[in-house]
Amino acid sequence: MCGVLALIYPNGISPSSKQLERIVDRMAHRGPDGTGVKIDGEVGFAHRRLAIIDIVGAVQPMALLNGIKITFNGEIYNFRELRSVLIGLGHSFKYDSDTEVLLHAAEQWGPDCLSRLEGMFAIVVDDPTRGIVWAARDRMGQKPLFSFNKSFFRDIERGFVSELKCILPERNCNRVISPNGVARFLAYDFVPDSDGFFVGVQKVAPGELWIVDRDNPLIEPIRKKWYKLPFGRVEKLNEKQAMEQLDEQLDVAVQRCMVSDVPLGVFLSGGIDSSLIAAYACRHVEPSSLKTFSIGFDNPDFDESIHAQKVANHLGTKHYNLIVDSSDLLDIVPNILAAQDEPLADPSIIPTAILSRFAREEVTVALGGDGGDELFLGYPTFIAEKLLRSFRWVPNVAFSFMAELAYKYIPSGSGHYPWDYKLKRLLLGAGEPLPDRHQIWIGGAAPKLVREILLQPPDDDIFTPSQEIWKGTSGDDFERLSAVYARTYLAAGVLQKVDRASMLYGLETRSPMLESNFVEVAAQCSNSLRINGLQTKVALRNLASTMLPASIIKRPKKGFGIPLSDWLREPLSDWMNDILSVERINRQGVVSSSVVSRLIKEHNKHSHDHGKILWNLISMSVYLDSHGG
Repeated sequence: MCGVLALIYPNGISPSSKQLERIVDRMAHRGPDGTGVKIDGEVGFAHRRLAIIDIVGAVQPMALLNGIKITFNGEIYNFRELRSVLIGLGHSFKYDSDTEVLLHAAEQWGPDCLSRLEGMFAIVVDDPTRGIVWAARDRMGQKPLFSFNKSFFRDIERGFVSELKCILPERNCNRVISPNGVARFLAYDFVPDSDGFFVGVQKVAPGELWIVDRDNPLIEPIRKKWYKLPFGRVEKLNEKQAMEQLDEQLDVAVQRCMVSDVPLGVFLSGGIDSSLIAAYACRHVEPSSLKTFSIGFDNPDFDESIHAQKVANHLGTKHYNLIVDSSDLLDIVPNILAAQDEPLADPSIIPTAILSRFAREEVTVALGGDGGDELFLGYPTFIAEKLLRSFRWVPNVAFSFMAELAYKYIPSGSGHYPWDYKLKRLLLGAGEPLPDRHQIWIGGAAPKLVREILLQPPDDDIFTPSQEIWKGTSGDDFERLSAVYARTYLAAGVLQKVDRASMLYGLETRSPMLESNFVEVAAQCSNSLRINGLQTKVALRNLASTMLPASIIKRPKKGFGIPLSDWLREPLSDWMNDILSVERINRQGVVSSSVVSRLIKEHNKHSHDHGKILWNLISMSVYLDSHGG
């Protein structure tokens, strides 16, 4: 991948090339192959490049003679088809590059070019011929793009950047913490795309376009959706048609994602999603030449490497497996937490970073299976939703009462989300409306605890981001839930986790299941192809039935877990007590130190499993020490 930076300065002030270089060089890990700066009037662009296509040419920022220029992070998989169209319209090209094609597409069609693109991207275009600067993010949010104004960074009127932490060290950066951003981080485990952790910061949302008036950048940008998720908006296919289309479109998506001028491999966990990606990849290359990567743990409760090896043996890939122990995972924790653009509390970022570092020794691009759980209802929360329908007659107050009893009398177990934890969270959320209960089931702190622990309450409802997506999506409950998960848990959580972990080591990751045609067909599948009884991801299991071992197809979802709650009791106890000490928490001034101390005591006594919320607080505390005001 690459790192992009675009700063629009006040009228009459020319950007400083030294400042642009200084900022963009802070994300050299995203683009170790080169750097570039271009300035035109008050608009300054900078770029760090990880060369994937046309390694020698196609440097960025790239510009045309008429002044249109681009800084771009991502891959446009259909760039050769688009280039043919543009040649027919009179354009000429110097390179075999998706960046150059994208630049000419922006010249030809302006922001309307977005609907023609297949791929993952974060784009900023300076178009003086139209008098605008515009920025956009891909349909599913695979690549990050932060937006900020002068209330965050006083030097400029408006800015866009791949990594927010590049701006944070600047002298005129105002790091004023947003109460909404903090509250939602604690509840969601990440800061949703509708918010920023700091005042004056937001994200360009997935499928969103921002248009800035080039001559009057103080005017609020025009923001509009250039892509809407298809859930509830498309006609259903019958089962035979759906399976044929899924097979065809996933095959096309994987083939497109394999276009690369540098070594490419596949992340292989042994789960059904990544195994399917590897199986389809083997249709397009000799299997023995395809490199697959997994990591295993010395703790058998968390080790899935045996399943990954079984898939690799079945397909005949060249498999690389790394066995790590708790010390390997723990050693990387401080670097991972300190390297975040905003607090991110998904602990699976730790093994993801180790896997990325391991794979980067052999390849520059890795394909993964992200998206399958959101498109085909793969999380246990969807099973919980189905089970709950049998108990609609139970009053909501009864669920609350049962949750209180469970937390009071059932001691906390050990391991990765033990049964008592799942039961307590189920009861805690069961009485809440859709979609709120799903966020309670899958997220961090429940709203009551968030309000109790914060020193400054949020301005509005904590779950407003999910509620707005729910209200804006048609279809039945499961279709609307797919949209909510895709726009929150996937886009702002999973995909950003993978992007940050992989880009820390200059590794590009690609997700074929998030390509638009495959997403469209997934939305055309009936719910019986997504969840049937207690079986999730039915369609994906059907696809896998002729390609993978039966033991892989029948496996329940496990996830990329670590024994977080146990670690926080030992061996991370001393470190946690330091990071969450009363003195440190009081100095940071964001949460109540007395509530934090109570949570630690309850967790250590095994009366409660506060592993998730404690990890959120640890992540935020480390972040505040590294980047706070």
